[in-house]
Amino acid sequence: MAPVSSVGVGNAPVSSDDLVGALLGGVPGDGPHDGGRGAAVGAANTRDPGPVGPVGPVGAEMAAVLLGLPEHGPYAVLALTSVVDDGGPQGHLASRDAARSAGGAGAPGALGATSGPAGAPGGLQVGSGMRTVWCAAPPPPPPPPGQRYAGPVVRAHAIVHLGDAELTDLVKALDPPPGLRVGVSPAVDGPAKLARGRVLAERALRANPDAPVAVLEERLPAAVVADSPDLARLLISRALGPVLELPCADRDSLLSTLRAWLESGGSTRRAGNRLFYHPNTVLNRLRRYEQLTGRLLGDPVSVVELSLALDAYRIAETR
Repeated sequence: MAPVSSVGVGNAPVSSDDLVGALLGGVPGDGPHDGGRGAAVGAANTRDPGPVGPVGPVGAEMAAVLLGLPEHGPYAVLALTSVVDDGGPQGHLASRDAARSAGGAGAPGALGATSGPAGAPGGLQVGSGMRTVWCAAPPPPPPPPGQRYAGPVVRAHAIVHLGDAELTDLVKALDPPPGLRVGVSPAVDGPAKLARGRVLAERALRANPDAPVAVLEERLPAAVVADSPDLARLLISRALGPVLELPCADRDSLLSTLRAWLESGGSTRRAGNRLFYHPNTVLNRLRRYEQLTGRLLGDPVSVVELSLALDAYRIAETR
């Protein structure tokens, strides 16, 4: 099917943005929806996707037909964000206009997504054999006076029909240019589940703020704390409170050692190799953590809480 820019339903023309929005559960044209950016006003958005805004008589089922999307999956949803400006509404509108002129919905194989005034590159290649339709996201509501956006501002969404490919094939093919990050949902079976996929793709961005390609299924514990900011603060205080009171250099070296040790499966030798430290240095820092906090790293519950607290702290530091 050829790319769709505008179709007529009855006497009302419907844009391709509205068609994709109908599938994603309220992306364009629905003023109260903030694209998963509830954190911008102090709390993460954990709502289920609501109804789409004014798209005339087009529902999700008809939207899929008009876009030529198969009834069955597998599908994935991508959420794109820029990391080179402050995510303000002005930059967002510039991004939206540039994205719309970059190729049009339905263009197979590539996504146009250009940032605002900071001028990030705008091409995102998707693997061959995967059908892609996309739309620019609406501008977010302004944050409260004196505050900045507290999470990634989503610039565009993409629906990817994987065809015979696996989700891992899509992830391997994604190579965003500098200044662009991509959140990837789990695979879903058909158009009816794409709205949930959008929510999960946006959660992937929040859960892994350092990654150019953030895959939700690789960061599920981090996604839990990202969506529960109050509990995240309690975890940080409980597991890291005394560490965060140290001078900056001591704090950062201890935090990096704890992360490396956890990512190395609890091996002081592998953690030392990652950090270019002697294993005894790693061991001494782990003991210092235990002395500071009174928590034992041989206790599985303490280790789980430490891992979640480190994720929560890293996410909070990027906001």
